[in-house]
Amino acid sequence: MKTIRKVVKEIVDRELDERGLLAGDLAQVLADKIWSAIQERKDSRGEACPSEWMTSLYVTCGIDPYTATVGMRQQVSDCGKALIQSGAELIDLACFTDWWKKHTVKWSFDSSHPTPKQIRDNWGKFKTANNHAAPLVVR
Repeated sequence: MKTIRKVVKEIVDRELDERGLLAGDLAQVLADKIWSAIQERKDSRGEACPSEWMTSLYVTCGIDPYTATVGMRQQVSDCGKALIQSGAELIDLACFTDWWKKHTVKWSFDSSHPTPKQIRDNWGKFKTANNHAAPLVVR
């Protein structure tokens, strides 16, 4: 099995040869630059959202993971990463679903499933409501 670098180098060599240019070290330099660009792109994407979070968010948002667009998957992933960074846990997401249904019951349009943006926008309200609703335990 060839590495990506070797495949890129062969492609560059072939293209330069077809155009009658001397390849020499140029093919290797171009292959290395392309490889660096690929690695940079991979690194810039960051950590992926864990699959259990993605699954829970798909259910919460009413999204079919098999027909979700790339953009929608990215929104769900970004939402999951933001929630994780804020210290949320999966049980919090389940509680959010119940809170959302109570919070939106009077809305005049279908709000049975929040969008990833609505989850992010309302997460603070949800956490505030849950902190005040929690019984105070004195020890």
